[in-house]
Amino acid sequence: MEMKKTAILAMAAALAASAWAVQGTVKSETDSKTGDIKWQPRSKSYLVSFKKGATAVSSEFPLDSVVKIDVEKPANFDKLVDLVSKGQGQSAVEGLKAIVATYKMIVWDKPAARWLVQAYLDAGKAQQAYDTAQDLIKDDKRRPTRASSRRRTGRRSSSSARSSRWRTASGSRRRPTTAPPARRRSPCAAT
Repeated sequence: MEMKKTAILAMAAALAASAWAVQGTVKSETDSKTGDIKWQPRSKSYLVSFKKGATAVSSEFPLDSVVKIDVEKPANFDKLVDLVSKGQGQSAVEGLKAIVATYKMIVWDKPAARWLVQAYLDAGKAQQAYDTAQDLIKDDKRRPTRASSRRRTGRRSSSSARSSRWRTASGSRRRPTTAPPARRRSPCAAT
């Protein structure tokens, strides 16, 4: 009886994990892994679970290091978009909500949320449309900050590079020690 209970719990855990994971590939600048992708909001990273032989292994990719995520389009996405395009948004709401939840921060969440907003508007549910749009904006952490983009490219912005020329090693500003070149007098100028 105990072994049967353990097998049922393990199967339920596997089904729950696969329900929120999306099959695909996460690529960073140095590595690429294919498997079940899950967004980890606390650590702002992607967790990729895959099999290595008979062992289940996971790799974590911080958001800043991810270059590309490849996943297939959800099977019913085109059908749901068609429904919304034809003005039948009410019937597409549940399917689009499921895609947004399942693909959170994984490629298809934004397009599905965009169509979900339209579906809510078609159904006369303006507040839900507004809330969905706000959640999408709030959760959009893909836009890199200046510091993270500088880390990726290894370059500073031109204004930052200019201002650092006039700083000492301790960071204080200094004036150039050489005088600017003397102005040439125009040969046409009166003497």
